[in-house]
This record gives sequence, structure tokens and C-alpha cells, in this order.
Amino acid sequence: MDNLSNLVFLDLYNNYIEKISGLEGLFSLRVLMLGRNKIQLLEGLEHLNKLDILDLHSNRIEKIENIGNLFNLRVLNLEDNLVQEIPTLSGLYSLCELNLKKNKVWTIHENKHLKKLNRVLLGDNKIAVLHGAWSLTIDLENLFGMQNISELCIEQNPITENSNFKTLVVSKMPNLKLLGGKRILDETKRNAIRLLKKEENRKRDLEKRKDFMMEREKYISQIKENWTNKTFNESNVTLVESDPNFGKSAYVELDGTCLHIYGNGIAAITRHESQNITMLHFDFIDMAMVTPFIPVVLKLKNLTKLEFGTCKINQLSQVSIILT
Repeated sequence: MDNLSNLVFLDLYNNYIEKISGLEGLFSLRVLMLGRNKIQLLEGLEHLNKLDILDLHSNRIEKIENIGNLFNLRVLNLEDNLVQEIPTLSGLYSLCELNLKKNKVWTIHENKHLKKLNRVLLGDNKIAVLHGAWSLTIDLENLFGMQNISELCIEQNPITENSNFKTLVVSKMPNLKLLGGKRILDETKRNAIRLLKKEENRKRDLEKRKDFMMEREKYISQIKENWTNKTFNESNVTLVESDPNFGKSAYVELDGTCLHIYGNGIAAITRHESQNITMLHFDFIDMAMVTPFIPVVLKLKNLTKLEFGTCKINQLSQVSIILT
């Protein structure tokens, strides 16, 4: 085809072509239609720098490759092939539309550099969430990272089985106007963003709670170890203080109206005597340390429950002064 250097449109739709070759001289080609052939490899396109539309639907292509020189390509149609992943499409800075419907796509690499890409068709593939209602694979994060997409087709993928998939998509892609061919209302966007923010706050609170509980267990385990070894000595304790007022061998927490005191934190009771304390819990503390604070305990008029954990109590007389 070397004599057709001015050719701008070539349609070879519905033939028996197995290999793309012989196009090196078509420097002016803008549109190449090769749908419904038997092509297995993307090749032989390196010199088509002016190519604007490349249609290769209904072939046998498994991999997107060898198209990095198509700087002017706006439309890439690979519908109904065997593609399993969307690689980083280096060089395709003009790409506006990517059609990969009816493939086997499950992996999506980062393509944030495709600033002009606004239409992505991924229906009938294998795109899924990782686990849980709101957890995403890195592939979905990469898809959502293409922030200029205004139209997305993603129906008939495992992700659509997730009840939150629409909320996920709409909230993560601020410029999206059409999802599965349906227009996204502003109210839908606002609700999606609100729900996602609520879920993110919930997850953040859970993480904080998890971190707190882990740290709490560390404190109490250290106090227990010191109690067992009879080494309530600050020089032997390496944990951060739970309360700077009571040293490193104590842990004190107020859970609603329940005051829990572990180790040498009995003095904390003086700070809570005016509060509505209904339960006192002591653990890893010698009763001799409790005795000086009995007058404070007796002032807790709403106290209805006393718990003594590991306090080395041998007989009831050790706590009788509180009970009388």
C-alpha cells in the first residue's frame, strides 16, 4: 500500500485477516476499521501516527500492546475480544474513548495521565470489589483515578452485584454524568458522597477504636506482669503513661458511669468523686492502697456495684470497711 500515502480511511470489516501488516506507508491514515476479523495480536501500527480511530472489535486479541506511538488516537474500540487487563496506556494522550465491552478484563493499571479520556465502556467483564461492601481492589482505585471520565459503562460485572456499587462509582468519579447509559442526577451525587463520607468516618472510627484497644491491652498486660512479678517500679515499665498523674504503673478509664482502675491508679478516684459513678472496678491493686481512699468511695452516692479483680483479697474483712 505504499502508493496510498494519502489514504485517510480504510475499512476491512468482516474479513479473514489474521495479522495486521503492510500498513507502513499509510502515513495519512486517520480511520482504520478491522472489526470482525481473526486478529490475535496488536502489531504493525507503529507508523500510523495520524490515526484517529482504531476499530478492532470482534477479534481474538488478548493483550493491549504496541500502540504507544499513536499519539493522535482518540477512539480505541476493542469490544468483544479476549483482553484481560488494561495496562498503562503510555503515549495515548489524545485518547477520548476506550471500548472494552465483552472482554475478560479484571485488572486495571494506573492511567491518570489520560486527561482527555471521558468515555469508558467496560460492560460484561470481570471487574469486582475486593471484599466487603465498601472495599475496593487497586484496579477499581485505578479506574476511579481517571477523574475526567464523564461516561462509564460497567454493567454485567461482578461489582454490580454489590448493593453499594453505584454509590461507590458516583462518589469516586466527580465528573461522571452517565452511568450505564443513564444520567446521574445532582441529588444522586450528593447522596452518594454523603454515604461514602459516612462510611469512611465509620471505618476511621473503627480503626481508632482498634488502635485504642490494642494500646489498652498493652497497658493492662504490663500492669499485670508487674503485679505478678511484684515489680511496680517505674524504672521497670517501658509503656507510655496512660495517665501522667498516676505514673507508668497504672491505667484508669471511665466508661460511661463505670470507673476502672488498674494498678497504682487509685488516686484517680479523687477526680471522679463528684461524677455519677455507679460502678467501681479494681484490678492488680493491693487493698492497702485502697484504704486511704475509702472516704472518697463512700461519697459516691450513686455507687451500686463494686468489682475486685486480681487484688489478692484473702478474706472479706479486707473490704468490709467499704461495705459498712
